[in-house]
Amino acid sequence: MGYKKNPFNSAQGQVIVQDIFDLMFIPEEHNPNKIEKDNKDRQVLFYRGNIINIVNKMKKFVTGYQQIPISESGSSGIHVCPHCRRRDFIWHWQLVDGGHYNNPAHWNDTVEPGVWKGNAIGEKNRYCFVLRYRCNNVTTCQKCHITVRDSGHSIASCPNCGNSEKDPAKSNALVRSGCGKESYATHFIREYTMENNIPQSFEEAMGAIQRNRQIRVGRDVKQGLFSGYELKHNQEPSDGEIISTFQQIRRYTPKVLFTYSALGIEGKKSYPISELNYAFSKELMKQCKMGKMENGAYYHPGYGVKLKDGYGDPLPACPKCGATDSPTIETISGLYYRPRVMKIMNAQPLGSESMSGLTFKGHPVSNIYLESSVNSEHKILLPLPQVRTLMPIPEQPEITQTSIGFSPCPNDVGMGVMVENILDNANEKLQNAQKELSSAMQEQYGLGPADAQTSKGFTYLIAEGRSRNAKLDLIKRKWIDESPDCKSYRSKEGEILTTPRFYARWNHVPTYADPLSIHNEYLGPNPETHIVMDWLRISQNIAIFVETPIPYHTTQQISEIIDEDIGKKTVIMECLTCKGAVASDGILNYRISNGDVAPNGDAIGTFPQAVIDAELSFENKYPLENNRGKPVPIAWGVIASGDHNGKEMLENPARRIRID
Repeated sequence: MGYKKNPFNSAQGQVIVQDIFDLMFIPEEHNPNKIEKDNKDRQVLFYRGNIINIVNKMKKFVTGYQQIPISESGSSGIHVCPHCRRRDFIWHWQLVDGGHYNNPAHWNDTVEPGVWKGNAIGEKNRYCFVLRYRCNNVTTCQKCHITVRDSGHSIASCPNCGNSEKDPAKSNALVRSGCGKESYATHFIREYTMENNIPQSFEEAMGAIQRNRQIRVGRDVKQGLFSGYELKHNQEPSDGEIISTFQQIRRYTPKVLFTYSALGIEGKKSYPISELNYAFSKELMKQCKMGKMENGAYYHPGYGVKLKDGYGDPLPACPKCGATDSPTIETISGLYYRPRVMKIMNAQPLGSESMSGLTFKGHPVSNIYLESSVNSEHKILLPLPQVRTLMPIPEQPEITQTSIGFSPCPNDVGMGVMVENILDNANEKLQNAQKELSSAMQEQYGLGPADAQTSKGFTYLIAEGRSRNAKLDLIKRKWIDESPDCKSYRSKEGEILTTPRFYARWNHVPTYADPLSIHNEYLGPNPETHIVMDWLRISQNIAIFVETPIPYHTTQQISEIIDEDIGKKTVIMECLTCKGAVASDGILNYRISNGDVAPNGDAIGTFPQAVIDAELSFENKYPLENNRGKPVPIAWGVIASGDHNGKEMLENPARRIRID
């Protein structure tokens, strides 16, 4: 329990303070009533041996949030609207459409399933599904922190606590949200049921995928062949329905239904589109290994006792011996308490206070504060990158990056400026070309029924060209799409629709799927007739608008490290330009010596003025002395700022230091 319920001056608080004192200071060897003051090594050894227990005891006075590393923020089960900043658990959003994305080689013709080949955490060997969501109408009570569906924005009081405060300036206000705009999210699912994602026993934790693929054939059990998949979201919560149970979460979370076949018999398994890592309490289970030491013996040696009650919720102490700390209390890796719905403590919608100031893959990161509905000590601070939740659907094609084809020096700020200019010029050319693209391509090629669905001459792929329902024809050994037409609440002109429009998923299908077809393959929006893009790829027909960037720092490979165990090669590069800038006592002197720049800073010949201006600006951002008054290498060195000082880091509270 936290400090408010467990202050220092309470009876229990005083016991804890005494325990901390006893763990920090060892008594004299022959006088247990006095603290050791002569044998420093003995005292230090004692303290070090008890650090974990001291920290655990101190935590009993703490009510803070456990911060999650940004690398572990995937599959959170939380969406943030990129348009209105509404935040809610995934089951509160309206799923509009979606489809399976095999790999970039089949970005507009994915029917046959395949695991994703990416190496990012939570992506490798999973199935990628891209989904279109609508920011539907909800009402959030900021007093009890629950959200309910409210299609007509007609709920006058909170169905959970009765709160009816309407003043948006008050922290306990009843807030109505939902901008109606569509966004998309990428999901990477594994063959795990919702129960598999949060096992509460070792039986549930072991061999989940193999069990899910099993088909009972008579008295035998066979490993089934993957023979079908279908994206499903049959039901949204009713207006005013409070989502509080695991069963409700399972019912309202979008899922993919996998079909397995063996000897003519089929079996189906439902896999959630998200692991919901922070939408419900994934709190690791604890157990008491042997019990407290009493009279030289452990209270329950030989067997562990789980710290949970009859409902599967956590207990603060061992129900057998009352132990609360290590070494006998330990966390059971891979096992969790009964999942409970978390509460989002942030304001609805997210305000400026939720912005972390960080970026991830070029997109902002929001701080989401979460608390367990049953355990007051289970609190989480989740840094949630926008790219791992909902992303806006571009209304027009935009080039946001260009291929370089080499590893540039990270200090090559001049090339960065020139790349921005290249992209600006490319996008201007692209927009001008697109004005004539639709009519020109219509005349030359003819736009198909699946083409130009985002705007004139442009399609941003989400469900288009991707199956959401496909089955394996066991005779033809071909995957056949059985998806409905695509669906959207957005017009081609970018207007929000109150009723959805439907349009073709495919321009054409193969003869093995439709005997009347004259084609040999599936094809969604055609990149030959207009501009097509998604979150990873864009039509090759825009390459004419993009120039190849030029590096302004010269690099060379000086070594490489090969790790044969994991099959990884690391190349070590050296930047001759940075090295020369340090040796010349500044980038200006270096550029002058090379004949690129005049002494007054003016560029000479074809050398861009923007490059030397960017380099000087970069260099001037860094001090020539550190905070101890000692000279430091100029900015082009490895230690650029001179802030690499342990004492300074501790003195500056703005530096967020985690100690686990």
